[in-house]
Amino acid sequence: MNVKFYFFIIITFFVSLIFLLSCSRPERHYESSYEVVKMSRTDFENAVKITSPVKMKKAGKIYIKDNYLFIGDTNRGFHIYDNSNPEKPVLIAFLEMPGVTDIAIRNDVFYANQAVDLIAFKLDIDKKQVQILKRIKNTFPELESPDRFDGYVKDDEVIVDWNEKGKSDEKN
Repeated sequence: MNVKFYFFIIITFFVSLIFLLSCSRPERHYESSYEVVKMSRTDFENAVKITSPVKMKKAGKIYIKDNYLFIGDTNRGFHIYDNSNPEKPVLIAFLEMPGVTDIAIRNDVFYANQAVDLIAFKLDIDKKQVQILKRIKNTFPELESPDRFDGYVKDDEVIVDWNEKGKSDEKN
């Protein structure tokens, strides 16, 4: 093969490359399919309480403490069952704790990741009382959406959940 042929191939390659690189591509804007559920920091910190039983939305982990069974409801709280008869546990209350996904229990102290905070607390289920022993703010990163996007909130707000866009969140 001669030099002119190689020169033609090289010039054709570079012209094609320049042409392909100069083609405009449409811009892609990626955004979450979910919208943030947020609370003010004050409301968030005061939201931990024992209430009447509510409907389970998103079952999570199960814990047993003494004669009680705790079933997590992701980002909402824990359903509390009287488990004194393990063959027939009875739903008796709901531990409301926005943003929670997990707890640990040692002796009579519960530890929970309430969204970005780590909290230690005691429960008196019979009196329906929660005693917060310690709150360490901003221990954990903000909750991200199920499709892995970060949310943006003001300094005095906390992300406690994400709802799919276009779907309303039914209460209880």
